[in-house]
Amino acid sequence: MLTRLSGGWTLGIWIDRFGYQPGSSSEPGIEAALGEQPLTRSDGRIAFYDLTAYIKRLKMSETSSTSRLAERIALGAVVITFPTGFYAEEHNDKQTWRWSSQHSVMRLHNPLPEPHTVQVAMILQRTQ
Repeated sequence: MLTRLSGGWTLGIWIDRFGYQPGSSSEPGIEAALGEQPLTRSDGRIAFYDLTAYIKRLKMSETSSTSRLAERIALGAVVITFPTGFYAEEHNDKQTWRWSSQHSVMRLHNPLPEPHTVQVAMILQRTQ
């Protein structure tokens, strides 16, 4: 989990201990991997694990291509773009949509070397 988180833009882990039964949190494993104790709020409820030193150690031990792959995995494998025929995304408090011309292109790009299955759900509605 730490390696995957460290590949993206995550710089720390914030844990609200109120959400765990005693002894059920992943904190012992995180502490062992990081070799550090968390910063804690004065009441002990919130723990923050700084990942910056861990990320530096991880990047020094990886090849650059492995590091870039970990970053791509952490950021999500499939990128959706609307290169032709779509207008800017609009939204209200209930939904998000895009207006489109009669002929439009939506592109799904997988930057990873292995195939991925994705599911796309949408409603297409013609306006008069």
